[in-house]
Amino acid sequence: MLAEGIERMMPPDGLVIAVYGSWGSGKTTMLNFVKFYVQQIAEENRPIIVQFNPWWFSGTEDLTLHFFTELNLILGKSPGFSGQLLSSLADLAETVSRPTPYAVVGNLMAFGLRAAAGQKKDVVEIKDEIKAALKAQKKKIVILIDDIDRLTA
Repeated sequence: MLAEGIERMMPPDGLVIAVYGSWGSGKTTMLNFVKFYVQQIAEENRPIIVQFNPWWFSGTEDLTLHFFTELNLILGKSPGFSGQLLSSLADLAETVSRPTPYAVVGNLMAFGLRAAAGQKKDVVEIKDEIKAALKAQKKKIVILIDDIDRLTA
């Protein structure tokens, strides 16, 4: 069973499992079964479940911001996650979801300039902080993303 496999797996850098199928073939039902059986795992081993449905939101920036906001909210309600991790997740959400402005320098466009002069860390630094904080805590996180097929290209 997939839920038992999720409980036993300990990949140090995470794991992605994708379910492919045509519309109406039972992908959502399968995710609901996975969620149900993961919730039956003993409390001390039970992963935290984060559900995200991207079709509720529009635009790439919206999706990114809403995903990290949802992840931050769920982890914030779970014991054992540091305030630093939650703060770094919020920083990442704000940084990667903000449109990157550009400036014209002579005849060249300089991309990647950040509008927020007060930003002290770049995306790589924030990501490294999050990675270290997640590795330090031992609780697994299962993120269920459904209805991707409803998104426009």
